[in-house]
Amino acid sequence: MRVRKKPVEVEIERVEERTEIETREGVVVAEPGEYVVIGVEGERYPIAPDILAATYEPVDEAARAEWKRRFED
Repeated sequence: MRVRKKPVEVEIERVEERTEIETREGVVVAEPGEYVVIGVEGERYPIAPDILAATYEPVDEAARAEWKRRFED
């Protein structure tokens, strides 16, 4: 059986300097240029820009403009 994850809106923050992030799995390092996803329960985890662009999409026009600037230019 195949299933699809329900759509959920999350926040993202761009990492500007090497940062240690406390995740559910322990401390993980996020490097400059990566992003931190803040989940619906406040959980935080790093994600590479290419994975972010492949698996997430902007939710409104303002986010689309920022997305285009960061990932499509």
